This record gives sequence, structure tokens and C-alpha cells, in this order.
Amino acid sequence: MSIGGLRQRLENLEGVASIHLELADTGLSGIRVALDEGADESTVLERIRSLLVTYGLRTPTPVSTTPPPPDLDAIREISTRISPEGDGMKVEITAEGETVVKLVEATPFAAAQAVAEGRSHLTGRPVPQVLWIGLDAIGDHRILTVLLKGDDDPPTVGSAVVTDGWAEALDQAVARALG
Repeated sequence: MSIGGLRQRLENLEGVASIHLELADTGLSGIRVALDEGADESTVLERIRSLLVTYGLRTPTPVSTTPPPPDLDAIREISTRISPEGDGMKVEITAEGETVVKLVEATPFAAAQAVAEGRSHLTGRPVPQVLWIGLDAIGDHRILTVLLKGDDDPPTVGSAVVTDGWAEALDQAVARALG
């Protein structure tokens, strides 16, 4: 496999603005993708997966994206508030007068898990496990991404641009990953 050839093929996929291949001693260890404005994330990810399979690279489990409902907040108004609490954080998720409060470690991963649990409780969904949370810079923008996994479901991903604070972006990213 030629890494240069793979990079060129990935960069030429419709919807891909840029590609960064992360290499380790054992070969390709990761891929960072920036999407063109307006590109459909799930379509681009499927094209990338297909190309990786062609090159003999496979993901351990399929990764899918689920677009958010037309207007999740219109379905059920949910808000998240994160504040310091002693050595940790207090995560409050509220919907229609009902509030779920979680006291967690002061880490983004723990906050993401608390938001996923709170949103799941308030919407009657099974609680997923947070597999990964990341913050990337694309130009002047910061993108927060969350990868979730349900019991028998493939992983799902949600992301949001950090504009008014990371708590709001975390809430949006988790909501999108939950679908």
C-alpha cells in the first residue's frame, strides 16, 4: 500500500476538504478529515470506509453517523449546564421541568458520559457508553466530537462547533450522536 496514493485518493473524494494521515511504526494509525462546507458527513465517511477497504484496511467495528432529527430542541427542550463542584463538575441536564444531576470528575470524558446518561434518561433511550471525545481546530473553528456506543449497536458520532462554550457544544454533539 502506498500512503501517498491513499492520501491522494482520499483527498479526491467528493466532500473532502483536506486529509491528514497519522502514521505509527506499524503503519497508518489514524485519519483526520475536514469536510467541504455543506458536505454530507455520513456519505463522505462511507466513501472513505469503502476506499480503506479497497486498500485492505478495515475498522474493527463499523462506524455510522446518524443525522440529528430535524429540530431536536423542538421535540423536547433539553438544556445542559456544567459547573465546578469541589474537585469535580456538576452536570445538569434539564427537559420540561425534569432535571438529571451528575457529579463527575473534572474531565471532558466524564462530562460527555454524564450528558449522554442524562439525555438518555430524559428521552427514554438506553444509555450508551462514551468511547471517545475530541476537540479539533479547523482554521479558526474548534470542533468537538463525541463517539458513542450502545449495547448492540454500531458506534455513532456527533459533532458541534464550539461557539458559546464547550458545554453547549458537548450537549449538541451528544444529541447528534444519540440521533
